[in-house]
Amino acid sequence: MVLELTGSRSRVIDKPLPADDPQQRQPDITVAKAELGWEPKVQLREGLIKTIRYFDELLGSEAVREFGNPVGAMVQQLKQAV
Repeated sequence: MVLELTGSRSRVIDKPLPADDPQQRQPDITVAKAELGWEPKVQLREGLIKTIRYFDELLGSEAVREFGNPVGAMVQQLKQAV
C-alpha cells in the first residue's frame, strides 16, 4: 500500500524474520481505552496518506536544508512545539 500511495518504483525484498519476531502485531490498547478513553479513529490508508504528506512537506522544508537531514529537522520541529 505504501508503494501505491507514494508512487514509488522500489522493490519489496522479503527476508526471513528473526526467530523471536511476532507473526502478527496486534497491540493491546485496553489500557489506553480504559485509562485515557482513547481508541483509534483513523483507518490505515488515511493514516498513511497523512504520514506521507507530512514527510513530503518536511523533506522539502527549510528545516531540512538547514539541518541537512530530516531527523534533525524533525527534532527541531519537536523542540519548537514544546
